[in-house]
Amino acid sequence: MADTLSFAILPYEKNINGCIVIFLENLQNPKGKKRMAVKLIWNGLHSRVFPIEYEDEKELLFKLRVEIAKMKWLYWIYGKELAQEILNQ
Repeated sequence: MADTLSFAILPYEKNINGCIVIFLENLQNPKGKKRMAVKLIWNGLHSRVFPIEYEDEKELLFKLRVEIAKMKWLYWIYGKELAQEILNQ
């Protein structure tokens, strides 16, 4: 049986819940959990780059969906301009 190797070259973009998630880099973490630097883009809004700690891909996806929901909530409550100001802080 042949050995297989699968990997993604970063940066990598993926559409999750209508939001473009840009996976920028794997970060060092002394605690043993994995960390990924990501950026979100949705409906003209863009987040700053921020890290997410996770143990497996399921947890990463869950945490990304939470962050996307927060971004959409800011847009619906405050409007695009104020939501972008809040995201830039």
